[in-house]
Amino acid sequence: EYEIDIRTSRDWSSDVCSSDLGAPPSLLHPPKGDAFAPRSRYALAIDYEETPPMFQITETHFAATWLLDRRAPSVESPVKGGFYG
Repeated sequence: EYEIDIRTSRDWSSDVCSSDLGAPPSLLHPPKGDAFAPRSRYALAIDYEETPPMFQITETHFAATWLLDRRAPSVESPVKGGFYG
């Protein structure tokens, strides 16, 4: 069983333009773990090691993210009213 850890190597203390986050991941040489972790301010330490599991959000919506794992820390939604409500 993994310990979910919110550590990240990126400093998110200031506003960052999306263009500063780099290029999308390589399809030919995908990185270890979650391919989008380096571009996400919500990436957990485990995102850099393991591909996230798939969670069903609604009947037609699925998300691959460690943030929905029961062991993940609470993170305030950047969307007013939450992601799904």
